[in-house]
Amino acid sequence: MKLKPLFTTALTLGLLASSAHATIIDYQSGTRFEVQQVIEFSTGADLHGMNVTACFLDLSCQTVSFNGTLEDPIDGDADVYGAAIGDGWKLSLAGDSFLNDFVFNTTVAVTKLHLNGASGNTVFDAKYIESDTASGTPGSQRGAYFTHISGIEPTEVVYSNEVWFNGNFYYDLYTSMSIYFGLEGATGEMVFFTDTDQARGLQVPAPATLLLMLAGLAALRQRKSRK
Repeated sequence: MKLKPLFTTALTLGLLASSAHATIIDYQSGTRFEVQQVIEFSTGADLHGMNVTACFLDLSCQTVSFNGTLEDPIDGDADVYGAAIGDGWKLSLAGDSFLNDFVFNTTVAVTKLHLNGASGNTVFDAKYIESDTASGTPGSQRGAYFTHISGIEPTEVVYSNEVWFNGNFYYDLYTSMSIYFGLEGATGEMVFFTDTDQARGLQVPAPATLLLMLAGLAALRQRKSRK
């Protein structure tokens, strides 16, 4: 298993702390997901299928699926590169998300950018600040939350939809991340960091009432088959 370099985490947290206008980071429980396995390595190619939604000043939104089969326009590498390309905007990642930054470009004013990792078996490893002593979800090791690197700066970033493992929540994994730019919107380029991991068996667990109902139907079928 590849371990994430501690110096990179320290650098990331240092960048966030030194920012004069640090973006607000928030967490919401949202919809609970269960995961069977977490793999602590995720490149731009691994994000294939993640839905990315951009919302605009006229209140309209556009959702684009992240394509992990594209070639990197800089070096032609298709093994670790991926991008979501919309009408006038683009989000891309080249390489491992723990060692490389996302790049967002837009020529149209965007008020919100929403990343739904669940659709691409991706989770955001956003280590919860108040539980830094915890080891995190098994398989994910340490992660790090959103850090603004350069360019246009959002007002707030919200991680939502908790990811549970074996009935436990470790305060680090979420399936969604929303980036807000304010009511006036933003154009230009934004370079930012956020760690992602790959997920296996990611799903929303069935409600207890539904499980009881299914169990009752199964028992009823068994009784009928004996007659």
